[in-house]
Amino acid sequence: MDEPSPKKPTYLPTPSVPPQLRERYKTILLVLSGQWTVSEAARHLSLSRNHFQTLMHRALTGLIENLEPRPPGRTPRSPEHKRLQIDSQKIQREYRSLKTRVETIDRLLSVASDLLKNGAQPKKNQRRRRDPTQRKTEPARGDDDDLRDRLWQAQSMMQGGLPRALAARVVGISASRLRRLSRRLLAGGPLRLPRRTVPDPASQSRVVEIVRNLKGLPGAASLAHSVPGVSRRQAADLKRNTLTLVEIERKRRCHTVRVVAPGIVRGFDQLVLDSTRGRYCALISADASVPYRTDAFLAHRYDELSVAAAVERDFATNGPPLVWRIDRAKAHDAPSVRRVLERFHVLPLHGPPHHPAYYGQLERQNREHRAWLGQLIADPADLPDALERMIFLLNTHWHRPTLRWMTAEQAWQARPHLHLDRHSFRAEVTRRAVHLEHRLTARGGSADLAERLAIEQELAYRELLVRT
Repeated sequence: MDEPSPKKPTYLPTPSVPPQLRERYKTILLVLSGQWTVSEAARHLSLSRNHFQTLMHRALTGLIENLEPRPPGRTPRSPEHKRLQIDSQKIQREYRSLKTRVETIDRLLSVASDLLKNGAQPKKNQRRRRDPTQRKTEPARGDDDDLRDRLWQAQSMMQGGLPRALAARVVGISASRLRRLSRRLLAGGPLRLPRRTVPDPASQSRVVEIVRNLKGLPGAASLAHSVPGVSRRQAADLKRNTLTLVEIERKRRCHTVRVVAPGIVRGFDQLVLDSTRGRYCALISADASVPYRTDAFLAHRYDELSVAAAVERDFATNGPPLVWRIDRAKAHDAPSVRRVLERFHVLPLHGPPHHPAYYGQLERQNREHRAWLGQLIADPADLPDALERMIFLLNTHWHRPTLRWMTAEQAWQARPHLHLDRHSFRAEVTRRAVHLEHRLTARGGSADLAERLAIEQELAYRELLVRT
């Protein structure tokens, strides 16, 4: 920022005339007053007439220039003058910075010299090896006296003008620890806090009980205040271990359902895609035994006609499955879709209401689809190619440990050929569903609960589905 220039006075006093110029000054005034002519004045001063007139004209020129009115405001400066002023200010700032640095180094050298004279040397930030001959009753090197010495050295350096971070580095501790030690010293407390002991088993059991009863909702600070003798960090460790055990127990109580071979059950779900002309839906079909995507159909609307077209193309290309597992979207139970399923002799399987985990496989696969596509916003004409490339790469380039390090396509190609009578399978499912409807007396269940249980029981009876 430019410094304001001092105000200049507008009044000038009468100029003093040197003695050797008084005669010429008087002669010029006589000529200007008309008492003498130019020739007479030139002869009086022993000057030529032209030289005398030149002197008079110079004086009149300066008078006329000062009498001419000037524009208001400060006189504009030239670009060269501005550049020189900016360079001068920059040099002044660098000079002040270097001066401060030199003064700081001088103060540091003086403080270090005093410390060395007094016999206090800065500690190195390294762990000292313990002498095996040292007795356990002797005080350790890292007691309060050692910390006080380091703190005194750091404070002496900071009083000499050294920054806190550099002073802490010289004495061998971190800047944050130096700040904490300073606060503890001002508060009058011990510099080294006592080591926290391991909480007793009763306190640990109390923390575990609170975590289990409240489903892991309280935080570590709340647990530490609820159970005396337990620190926040200890409460956090107990909570983490307890939640891990709770999840392991939950998984042990759950049933694992596995379809024994590909081609038996096929899932179907939609994925919303953004484009430059609005949103589109990718209708993705995938096998329930291996993570093999059989088809990806791009539709502008998620309606009856789009679902029917996607299902028909998938069944015609990859063969119809025995069971088609879908959620409870209205488009899945439309007449057009039902006709396609009846033509290919495929049974629809709906999961329980408000239970998306029933379709967990396709939900996980949609997460992979979103991760691969990212924030893709492309032209609708480019979306089919993007979907086709995604399906190809996920099926052929991902060697999975659950498939014994095979790709999904390799597992799909190695699937056994199933000799199943679809008519007998459908008849047996219908018989089981009628039998279950008479036994299901609980109200509030879904209308197709008996059909879903009948399909699962028939698949398990034919050893096509294993429940562990």
